[in-house]
Amino acid sequence: MAKLPVKFPAIFIKPFTDIEEANIQLNDLVAQINQLRDEWVKVLNGNEDKFTTDEDGTALNTRGQIYDVDNGQLERISVGIVDSGGSGFKVLRIAN
Repeated sequence: MAKLPVKFPAIFIKPFTDIEEANIQLNDLVAQINQLRDEWVKVLNGNEDKFTTDEDGTALNTRGQIYDVDNGQLERISVGIVDSGGSGFKVLRIAN
């Protein structure tokens, strides 16, 4: 199995940095870490999201969103009812 590079947020506060500026940098770092926690997997093409995962717990939803070329945005992947994809299978779908 190939290992993908993982980018973790980092911070470097120069010595003698103003305390308010240091707090701003630390708050930015915390926000980046929280975003990583909420988005377990993210696939990018350049700067555009193509696929992401999150912690959605809504019934009949998956925890993934995929880029819909027709709409030009991420769309939630939902799960069809039992046997919607034939006997023993459920269809994965995105809204129109």
